[in-house]
Amino acid sequence: MPSRFDLLRMFVLDAICDDYENIAEITKHVEHLASRCGMTFESAEIVQALGSLMDSGLARGYLLTPTSEPPEEIERLPDPGELEKYYFLVTKKGMDLQLSDYEGWPFDDENALRKDWRPPHD
Repeated sequence: MPSRFDLLRMFVLDAICDDYENIAEITKHVEHLASRCGMTFESAEIVQALGSLMDSGLARGYLLTPTSEPPEEIERLPDPGELEKYYFLVTKKGMDLQLSDYEGWPFDDENALRKDWRPPHD
């Protein structure tokens, strides 16, 4: 069975799989999914999961500008004081994982909590 951190990584991946998202939106999405499962995650855990996804090549960070210039890509999680300036998006490798069957995903095809799902213990 996947770990609690593995599930958190999948929640973060779900948050960034269809658009650039900042840390506030990622946190909001993760908190919503977690609450539907009777779980909670601290902000520091969410940031740690995002960093882990970036380190694994499953997500990238971007500095978006209001010009027509392409966004500046970053490969590592920025310092905490800089984090709010950046947006994050799944990579192709991350999207492949997001679209794969994930044993620990708590929701069924109708997006309802699976009756047989149990939260990870670690």
